This record gives sequence, structure tokens and C-alpha cells, in this order.
Amino acid sequence: AVVSTQSTGTAVFGKTLSTVMSVVLKRMSSSFTRAVELLPASLNWIDNDFYTGTGPALEAINKATGKVVMSSATATAADVEVAVKSSAEAFRSFRKIPAAERGNLLLKAASLLEERAEDFAHLETLDTGKPFYESVMDVGTAVDAFRLIGGIVQC
Repeated sequence: AVVSTQSTGTAVFGKTLSTVMSVVLKRMSSSFTRAVELLPASLNWIDNDFYTGTGPALEAINKATGKVVMSSATATAADVEVAVKSSAEAFRSFRKIPAAERGNLLLKAASLLEERAEDFAHLETLDTGKPFYESVMDVGTAVDAFRLIGGIVQC
């Protein structure tokens, strides 16, 4: 997924992070035994909005059943150019945010991911075919990484 935004201030960036995760998570099943609903057709986030790539669809297949877990439009070179331009513009304002505040955003991401760790682990298992307990460990590692980097910049 390509992520960029042109907004300023940590409140807006935090809201953006929450918005993206909320939309994705609302579409996910919270139980391992229920079928997973398809995620949005596009997971690209450009200029504070979902952006549907213009490339061909990419399907994630459940390795156990062969069924499509999700389908997402891929980005073309032109889509990437739009994202890079938007990211460069966003960076001009984002770089002015103190490192400690940016670290707080990473800590918030860690908390949001941890709140729905089982759901993300479920999707990872469906996508990769790996055992659920390994997917749980992978999500935990991602949470730890966000907390580590978010904590380092607090110093």
C-alpha cells in the first residue's frame, strides 16, 4: 500500500492513521471461524483519501481452501508518481513535527495494531497458510517494532 498525505499537524496524521486502520478493520472478521469479508478494493492512501490503483487486480488466496480472501487493485507507474509527488509535499510539513510527536504516532499505531492483533493474525494465516500461532507472533513482532522505534525517538 502506498501511503501519503498533504495534511499538517500530528492531530491530522493521527486521525489519518486511525481512519485507515478503522476502514480496514471494520471489513475484517473478528472471529477465526467466520469467513473474512473482502477488504476495500484499494489499500492505497494518497492525499488523505483511499486511492484505487489503475493496475490489474491482485488476489490474495486462502492457501487451505483456494478461495479469494481479498482483491486489491495494483498501482501502475503513473499511480506511484502521484503518490511520490503527494508524499514529497506532505514531507515538507511532516518534517516540522517534533520527533517525539512522530514517535507518539508510532506508539498509537502499535496500540491500534495490538487491539486487533488476532484479526491481523487471522488475515496473515489466510494469506500465507502459516500456522495461526506463528501469525500471532508476527503481529506481536510488528507491535514491538512500532513501540521500539516510537520509544527511541522519545529520548
